[in-house]
Amino acid sequence: MPDSTTPPFLDALLGAFARGLLRAWQVGSETPPPAPRVRKARATRQKELAPTPLPPAAPPRPRAGHEIVTYRQGRGSFEARIVRFDSEKKELVLERLSDGKRVVRPASKVYTAG
Repeated sequence: MPDSTTPPFLDALLGAFARGLLRAWQVGSETPPPAPRVRKARATRQKELAPTPLPPAAPPRPRAGHEIVTYRQGRGSFEARIVRFDSEKKELVLERLSDGKRVVRPASKVYTAG
């Protein structure tokens, strides 16, 4: 196979293929082959040991007619005055300060102006 015109690294490569790669590694090397990779098991969450989170504090009830708030609609953010608060549906009727238009928004989507 190898002849005198092939470079030395090619001779070694051809010899390794002739004897088999694994056998060449075991015979020609003093260091052992790398250990096989072992995959670690995923950690499981233990729900019974996890502390129960506290419920979020109830936000203060908005005062109709007095409070200036901001809300987002589409890509814009608007300032508005609260006209009415529906406690059953948890919705606010707001009057925009810019143009006076009245809109209905859920209370969770309205923020205090600041």
